Amino acid sequence: MRDCSTLLALAACILVLLFYEYNVEFTENGDAMLGPTAPNEIKEAISILGYIQLCTAFLLLMGELYTRAHLIIKSGWRAYVEENRIKYQNLINSKKDQGGEGYSVVKAADLSNTEARLILLTSGPYSPEFEVEDNPDAKDFGHVMVRLEYMWTCTSFIISNGKVLFLVIYMSLSLLGLFVSPVFYSM
Repeated sequence: MRDCSTLLALAACILVLLFYEYNVEFTENGDAMLGPTAPNEIKEAISILGYIQLCTAFLLLMGELYTRAHLIIKSGWRAYVEENRIKYQNLINSKKDQGGEGYSVVKAADLSNTEARLILLTSGPYSPEFEVEDNPDAKDFGHVMVRLEYMWTCTSFIISNGKVLFLVIYMSLSLLGLFVSPVFYSM
């Protein structure tokens, strides 16, 4: 699919290179406008190629998110938790020394917001404190702010993934080529 999308963009780029010219056009009120011009058939062909290419770029992005989002999120949490365990080591040790509730298996709803957040940061969302008894796939974070932090962190993992970022830029260039100028197909 990616090769098909690239070939469509390449075809649009070749049409731009072969047929577009910068000419002076005069509007109805007599103003002169300098801009790219091409025969109407070429503009329509580029537009059709652009719409098809935009659809393929969108499908590539959605396919990537559908097939790999859970893997990106899991690997992101793994690295994030390891980083936070080192960062919050003193706080974790002081909570353990105090016999803090947050380090035995207590449901997140019974913990304070700060304790639930610390567990999220240092143990991740797959910690037993966030599990729901009836549904192993569901998570109960106990507090709205902890749930929002979980969702924000998952979103940041997806957005910062290199391949997803590439596909977002690729689709953005397709949109720019379609709605701003066909010159963007050459990027």
